[in-house]
Amino acid sequence: MSTNTVNFEELLHDYFIQNGSVTLPGVGTFRMLRISAQVDFASRKMLPPSYTIRFDHRHDTAQRELFDYVAQRIGSTDLEAIRQVNNHAYEMRNLLLNGVPVTWDGFGTILPDSGSGFQFEPERLSYHFIPGVSADRVIRHDAEHQVRVGDQERSRSEMKEMLTHDGPKRRSYNSLHKAALVMTLMAIAIMILRFVTDGNDFSSSRSGKLHPVEAPVTYTFP
Repeated sequence: MSTNTVNFEELLHDYFIQNGSVTLPGVGTFRMLRISAQVDFASRKMLPPSYTIRFDHRHDTAQRELFDYVAQRIGSTDLEAIRQVNNHAYEMRNLLLNGVPVTWDGFGTILPDSGSGFQFEPERLSYHFIPGVSADRVIRHDAEHQVRVGDQERSRSEMKEMLTHDGPKRRSYNSLHKAALVMTLMAIAIMILRFVTDGNDFSSSRSGKLHPVEAPVTYTFP
Protein backbone atom coordinates (compact mmCIF):
# COMPACT_ATOMS: atom_id res chain seq x y z
CA MET A 1 0.00 0.00 0.00
CA SER A 2 1.41 3.40 -0.90
CA THR A 3 1.77 6.00 1.87
CA ASN A 4 0.32 8.62 -0.46
CA THR A 5 -3.12 6.99 -0.25
CA VAL A 6 -3.17 7.03 3.54
CA ASN A 7 -4.31 9.98 5.63
CA PHE A 8 -1.72 9.89 8.39
CA GLU A 9 -3.89 11.78 10.89
CA GLU A 10 -6.75 9.30 10.40
CA LEU A 11 -4.29 6.41 10.72
CA LEU A 12 -3.04 7.74 14.07
CA HIS A 13 -6.63 8.40 15.18
CA ASP A 14 -7.55 4.77 14.43
CA TYR A 15 -4.60 3.61 16.53
CA PHE A 16 -5.70 5.95 19.34
CA ILE A 17 -9.27 4.61 19.33
CA GLN A 18 -8.09 1.00 19.45
CA ASN A 19 -5.44 1.47 22.14
CA GLY A 20 -6.74 4.38 24.21
CA SER A 21 -3.56 6.45 23.79
CA VAL A 22 -1.01 7.60 21.22
CA THR A 23 2.37 9.30 21.62
CA LEU A 24 3.98 11.59 19.05
CA PRO A 25 7.75 12.03 19.38
CA GLY A 26 8.65 15.52 20.55
CA VAL A 27 4.98 16.52 21.02
CA GLY A 28 3.45 14.45 23.80
CA THR A 29 0.98 11.72 24.73
CA PHE A 30 -2.79 11.78 24.16
CA ARG A 31 -4.89 9.56 26.46
CA MET A 32 -8.60 8.79 26.29
CA LEU A 33 -10.66 9.32 29.45
CA ARG A 34 -14.16 7.91 29.87
CA ILE A 35 -16.90 10.08 31.39
CA SER A 36 -19.60 7.96 33.04
CA ALA A 37 -23.25 8.08 32.02
CA GLN A 38 -25.18 10.91 33.65
CA VAL A 39 -28.85 11.50 34.44
CA ASP A 40 -30.46 14.67 33.11
CA PHE A 41 -33.52 15.14 35.35
CA ALA A 42 -34.74 18.16 33.39
CA SER A 43 -35.14 16.22 30.15
CA ARG A 44 -35.80 12.90 31.92
CA LYS A 45 -33.00 11.17 30.08
CA MET A 46 -29.93 9.17 30.93
CA LEU A 47 -27.08 10.50 28.83
CA PRO A 48 -24.70 7.91 27.40
CA PRO A 49 -21.03 7.69 28.39
CA SER A 50 -18.77 10.16 26.61
CA TYR A 51 -15.04 10.51 26.23
CA THR A 52 -12.49 13.27 26.49
CA ILE A 53 -8.75 13.42 25.86
CA ARG A 54 -5.95 14.33 28.26
CA PHE A 55 -2.67 15.60 26.87
CA ASP A 56 0.71 15.20 28.60
CA HIS A 57 3.60 17.01 26.89
CA ARG A 58 6.17 15.51 29.28
CA HIS A 59 5.85 12.00 27.85
CA ASP A 60 6.86 12.23 24.19
CA THR A 61 8.59 8.91 23.49
CA ALA A 62 6.60 6.76 21.06
CA GLN A 63 6.06 3.06 21.75
CA ARG A 64 7.15 0.20 19.54
CA GLU A 65 3.50 -0.84 19.08
CA LEU A 66 2.76 2.40 17.21
CA PHE A 67 5.50 1.78 14.66
CA ASP A 68 4.38 -1.83 14.15
CA TYR A 69 0.79 -0.67 13.60
CA VAL A 70 1.83 2.01 11.07
CA ALA A 71 4.08 -0.44 9.20
CA GLN A 72 1.22 -2.92 8.89
CA ARG A 73 -1.28 -0.29 7.77
CA ILE A 74 0.91 1.32 5.10
CA GLY A 75 2.58 -1.94 4.08
CA SER A 76 6.15 -0.81 4.71
CA THR A 77 9.18 -1.80 6.73
CA ASP A 78 9.61 -0.82 10.37
CA LEU A 79 12.23 1.78 9.47
CA GLU A 80 9.89 3.43 6.97
CA ALA A 81 7.10 3.47 9.56
CA ILE A 82 9.41 5.14 12.11
CA ARG A 83 10.39 7.74 9.53
CA GLN A 84 6.77 8.47 8.66
CA VAL A 85 5.75 8.93 12.31
CA ASN A 86 8.75 11.13 13.11
CA ASN A 87 8.15 13.31 10.03
CA HIS A 88 4.52 13.85 10.95
CA ALA A 89 5.41 14.69 14.56
CA TYR A 90 8.21 17.04 13.40
CA GLU A 91 5.85 19.00 11.13
CA MET A 92 3.34 19.37 13.96
CA ARG A 93 6.01 20.44 16.45
CA ASN A 94 7.49 22.93 13.98
CA LEU A 95 4.11 24.63 13.54
CA LEU A 96 3.63 24.88 17.29
CA LEU A 97 7.08 26.31 17.89
CA ASN A 98 6.30 28.96 15.28
CA GLY A 99 3.17 29.97 17.19
CA VAL A 100 0.63 28.23 14.95
CA PRO A 101 -2.13 26.23 16.69
CA VAL A 102 -2.72 22.75 15.30
CA THR A 103 -6.27 21.37 15.09
CA TRP A 104 -6.41 17.60 14.96
CA ASP A 105 -9.79 16.17 13.95
CA GLY A 106 -11.08 13.76 16.56
CA PHE A 107 -8.63 15.07 19.17
CA GLY A 108 -8.83 18.81 19.65
CA THR A 109 -6.56 21.82 19.28
CA ILE A 110 -2.91 21.93 20.34
CA LEU A 111 -1.77 25.44 21.27
CA PRO A 112 1.77 26.83 20.95
CA ASP A 113 4.26 26.62 23.78
CA SER A 114 3.44 29.10 26.57
CA GLY A 115 6.66 28.50 28.49
CA SER A 116 5.47 25.40 30.36
CA GLY A 117 4.88 23.18 27.36
CA PHE A 118 2.21 22.82 24.70
CA GLN A 119 -1.40 23.34 25.82
CA PHE A 120 -4.34 21.31 24.62
CA GLU A 121 -8.09 21.96 24.25
CA PRO A 122 -9.74 18.54 23.82
CA GLU A 123 -12.90 17.63 21.99
CA ARG A 124 -15.61 15.82 23.89
CA LEU A 125 -16.16 12.62 22.00
CA SER A 126 -19.60 11.05 21.71
CA TYR A 127 -20.79 8.20 19.56
CA HIS A 128 -24.19 7.82 17.93
CA PHE A 129 -24.21 4.06 18.44
CA ILE A 130 -24.59 4.70 22.22
CA PRO A 131 -27.83 6.74 22.36
CA GLY A 132 -29.42 8.25 25.45
CA VAL A 133 -32.42 6.54 27.02
CA SER A 134 -35.53 7.77 28.81
CA ALA A 135 -35.15 7.82 32.59
CA ASP A 136 -38.23 8.62 34.70
CA ARG A 137 -37.39 8.96 38.36
CA VAL A 138 -39.44 6.59 40.54
CA ILE A 139 -39.89 7.44 44.22
CA ARG A 140 -41.42 4.74 46.43
CA HIS A 141 -42.41 6.39 49.70
CA ASP A 142 -43.47 3.14 51.41
CA ALA A 143 -40.67 0.91 50.15
CA GLU A 144 -39.12 -1.18 52.93
CA HIS A 145 -35.33 -1.17 53.04
CA GLN A 146 -32.47 -1.49 55.51
CA VAL A 147 -30.50 1.52 56.69
CA ARG A 148 -27.36 1.59 58.78
CA VAL A 149 -27.59 3.49 62.06
CA GLY A 150 -24.29 3.52 63.92
CA ASP A 151 -23.15 -0.08 64.11
CA GLN A 152 -26.65 -1.54 63.60
CA GLU A 153 -29.01 -2.07 60.69
CA ARG A 154 -32.64 -1.08 61.04
CA SER A 155 -35.61 -1.25 58.72
CA ARG A 156 -37.40 1.78 57.38
CA SER A 157 -40.44 1.15 59.60
CA GLU A 158 -38.26 0.91 62.71
CA MET A 159 -36.56 4.19 61.90
CA LYS A 160 -39.90 5.86 61.23
CA GLU A 161 -41.15 4.72 64.62
CA MET A 162 -38.01 5.99 66.33
CA LEU A 163 -38.17 9.37 64.59
CA THR A 164 -41.85 9.99 65.51
CA HIS A 165 -40.89 10.60 69.15
CA ASP A 166 -41.54 7.29 70.88
CA GLY A 167 -44.41 5.71 69.01
CA PRO A 168 -45.48 3.28 71.83
CA LYS A 169 -45.76 6.13 74.36
CA ARG A 170 -47.79 8.15 71.91
CA ARG A 171 -50.20 5.23 71.41
CA SER A 172 -50.52 4.82 75.20
CA TYR A 173 -51.28 8.53 75.57
CA ASN A 174 -53.95 8.29 72.88
CA SER A 175 -55.59 5.35 74.70
CA LEU A 176 -55.75 7.28 78.01
CA HIS A 177 -57.19 10.27 76.20
CA LYS A 178 -59.96 8.13 74.74
CA ALA A 179 -60.73 6.56 78.15
CA ALA A 180 -61.00 10.01 79.78
CA LEU A 181 -63.38 11.14 77.05
CA VAL A 182 -65.61 8.10 77.59
CA MET A 183 -65.73 8.71 81.35
CA THR A 184 -66.63 12.37 80.80
CA LEU A 185 -69.49 11.40 78.51
CA MET A 186 -70.74 8.86 81.07
CA ALA A 187 -70.71 11.52 83.82
CA ILE A 188 -72.69 13.90 81.64
CA ALA A 189 -75.21 11.15 80.90
CA ILE A 190 -75.67 10.44 84.64
CA MET A 191 -76.24 14.13 85.39
CA ILE A 192 -78.84 14.36 82.63
CA LEU A 193 -80.60 11.25 83.98
CA ARG A 194 -80.76 12.65 87.53
CA PHE A 195 -82.01 15.94 86.17
CA VAL A 196 -84.92 14.14 84.50
CA THR A 197 -85.84 11.78 87.40
CA ASP A 198 -85.60 14.41 90.20
CA GLY A 199 -88.11 16.77 88.66
CA ASN A 200 -85.72 18.99 86.89
CA ASP A 201 -83.96 19.91 90.15
CA PHE A 202 -80.58 18.59 91.11
CA SER A 203 -80.96 19.62 94.73
CA SER A 204 -84.55 18.32 95.37
CA SER A 205 -83.39 15.24 97.27
CA ARG A 206 -81.38 17.35 99.66
CA SER A 207 -83.79 20.28 100.00
CA GLY A 208 -85.69 20.95 103.26
CA LYS A 209 -86.56 23.62 105.84
CA LEU A 210 -83.97 24.60 108.34
CA HIS A 211 -85.02 24.92 112.07
CA PRO A 212 -82.74 26.74 114.48
CA VAL A 213 -81.74 24.73 117.55
CA GLU A 214 -80.44 26.22 120.76
CA ALA A 215 -76.99 25.23 121.73
CA PRO A 216 -76.72 23.04 124.85
CA VAL A 217 -75.35 24.57 128.05
CA THR A 218 -71.69 23.89 128.27
CA TYR A 219 -70.88 25.37 131.72
CA THR A 220 -72.99 25.79 134.95
CA PHE A 221 -72.37 28.36 137.63
CA PRO A 222 -73.55 27.98 141.28
